Amino acid sequence: MAAGFIPGEDSLDRRGLGARRRPPRGYRRPALGGALLAFGLQPNQIFLCACGPALIAAFATLLLTVKAARSGDVITPVTQTRAA
Repeated sequence: MAAGFIPGEDSLDRRGLGARRRPPRGYRRPALGGALLAFGLQPNQIFLCACGPALIAAFATLLLTVKAARSGDVITPVTQTRAA
């Protein structure tokens, strides 16, 4: 039953009835890291390259938040009061 909650997996694979149609999820990232190491990059350089997209996403989120706050497009939660 717990296998039914695994996101992104094939239903045949979860039940053990067939082969997967694609490589496992963790297959590409270690291969990319190994290729970058073979290319001659140091581990700290690979880590910094991986941090770049995260920093860009954080900065874009900050810009969108500031833009929404200035234009008044911020959604505020509605608090419900109980009727007595």
